[in-house]
This record gives sequence, structure tokens and C-alpha cells, in this order.
Amino acid sequence: MAKAENNNLLGNIYAAIPLSFVCYLRCCLCIKGGEVDLTTLVQLIHEKVTNPPVERPDDLRDVFRLYDKEGRGYVSVAEMRHLLTSVGEKLTDDEAEELLRMSGCVHNSMVHYDS
Repeated sequence: MAKAENNNLLGNIYAAIPLSFVCYLRCCLCIKGGEVDLTTLVQLIHEKVTNPPVERPDDLRDVFRLYDKEGRGYVSVAEMRHLLTSVGEKLTDDEAEELLRMSGCVHNSMVHYDS
């Protein structure tokens, strides 16, 4: 499969699966020189689906820390809402509001992730 076909295929995959999985596939493609046959691609997908990574609370905190440039232990609700509705598996505005409301982490218009 040529590089242009890989990019198009990954774009189609990206629309249907989480960003972390697309990044995993891209890394695998880079390791293999940017080209991979269909059998190998199916194998990579199968490995990821049958052996999903175990997420830990520290992993989630590390993601929040990327957006908390001052290291305060919180990010603004506005920034979090923007991220939830525009990055990765995009939520609707209503879904983002519901998630923030149900999280129990919002105090004084800030999402506290390190408490």
C-alpha cells in the first residue's frame, strides 16, 4: 500500500475510532517505512482490539497536565468544553455539558483533575 493510500485509509479510520488508536497505527506505519500491506494492517488492528491498553488514573492526569501549563491542578471549564467538542471523539455541546456536570470535578468554573 502506498503512502498516499495509507493517509487516506487512516483518515477514514480516524473518523470511526479514537485518536489514540490512529496514533498507534501511524507509529506502526512509520516503523514499517510508511508502507504496509492489508494483511499487516488487519493484524495491527486485531492486536490492538484483542489487547486493549489498560488506562490508569495517572494516564488521564498526564493528559490534563498537557493543558495545565501553569501546573495548578485544574483547567478552565471553557477550555475543557472546547477540547471535548473539538478533539478526538468529539462530543456535542450537550454531551460535553452533561459530562462536566456529572464529573463532580467542576468548582468555580474550573475542572480540578488533581484532587
